[in-house]
Amino acid sequence: MLRTGPNRENIHRKGDRRRGLEDKVLPTIVHDLRNPLTSIIGYAQLVLGSENGLGETDRRNLEMLLLACGILDRMLGSLAMLGQLRCGVLDRGSEVVAQDVLQEAVRAIEPVAAAQQKIVRLVAVNVRATIRANEELLSQALQNGLAHGLTRVRAGQAIIANVKVDGDGRWVEFLIEDCGPDLPEGLAEAMMDPTALERVRTAGVRSDRALGLVLVREAAFACGGEAKLTSSNGVTRLSLRLPAAAT
Repeated sequence: MLRTGPNRENIHRKGDRRRGLEDKVLPTIVHDLRNPLTSIIGYAQLVLGSENGLGETDRRNLEMLLLACGILDRMLGSLAMLGQLRCGVLDRGSEVVAQDVLQEAVRAIEPVAAAQQKIVRLVAVNVRATIRANEELLSQALQNGLAHGLTRVRAGQAIIANVKVDGDGRWVEFLIEDCGPDLPEGLAEAMMDPTALERVRTAGVRSDRALGLVLVREAAFACGGEAKLTSSNGVTRLSLRLPAAAT
C-alpha cells in the first residue's frame, strides 16, 4: 500500500498555529527579560553618578556592564519590533521630521559611543523634510545602524550620520558611514537578509549586529522604502531610503 503525503492544507494550518504561538510568546519573553535588564541599567547608572569615590577599575567595569546591557536591550528591542511587524500590529505612525528622528537616535547611542571612546558625528543641517513612519520603529532601526557602525571603528575614530533629500524631493535618505575595513564580498548583502543569519554568524558577525540590520531592512520596507549596505574603498555605508511625505 502506498502511503500518501501529509495534506498540504493541514501543513499550512499547523504552520499558522506555530507562528501564532511564536507571535504570542515572543512579546512575553522580551517583556520579562527587559524588566530586570532595565533595573540593572538604572542601578549601574545610579552608582556611576554617585559620589562614593569609585575606583577606576570599578568605574570601568560598570561602564562595560552598561555597554553589554545596551547591546542586549537593543537586541530585545529589535526582536519586539520584528514580532510586531510580523503580526501586522505596528501602526504606520504619522508624519515625522527626518532630521529630528536622526538626532534622537544619535542622542540615544551617544553613551554607547562614549563608553567605547568613539564619536558619532551628525552632519545633517536643517533638513526639515517629513516622512510618514512609526517613529519608535524608525528610531530603533537608526540606532541599530549607528551601533553597527560603532563596532567597525577603533577608539578615537568617528562614524558619520546624515540625512538628505533627493533632488526631486520625493525621497529622504538616511546615511550612516564608517571607515572600518571593507566587508568581504557578499557579506554586506547577507547581513540584511533574514534568511542568511546562519551564514553571517559563521562569518564571525555578532548576532545582535545581524539582527539589528535585519530590522533596518524591515523598517525601511514597512515605510515603503529600501535599505542597502555597501562596502568598498574604505567606506561602509548604510542607507535607508524612504518616501517623503506628500506636501
